[in-house]
Amino acid sequence: LAFARPKSAGAPPVAAEAAAVSEAAVVVAAGPKTSGEPEAADTAGTVGGQDVAVSETQLQQVLSRIRHRRYEEVGAMLDEGVPPEAADEFGNTLLLIAAQTGSKRMCKMLLRRGGSL
Repeated sequence: LAFARPKSAGAPPVAAEAAAVSEAAVVVAAGPKTSGEPEAADTAGTVGGQDVAVSETQLQQVLSRIRHRRYEEVGAMLDEGVPPEAADEFGNTLLLIAAQTGSKRMCKMLLRRGGSL
């Protein structure tokens, strides 16, 4: 048996619904932006007992590099001052993201540098 699919002008309905949900999730997660809000919020961490602030941009960059298994680039960012125990707004630490991606090498590096779950 052959079933005919109706031709549509745009993306399949499932893809269109997923895009709409994704856009709504971004708006909800980001929340309304006020004019007095800084562009890049700081995320605090500690290195050697001293507080260290990491910009939101730096944090997103290091998390992206961890997800894409860019071992050398993550090491360089840690050398530049990104604390290995830094976490995103949901509490996901660098080590947790590395473990989720299945990168044993990245996990070892973060553990050796003081990362925690």
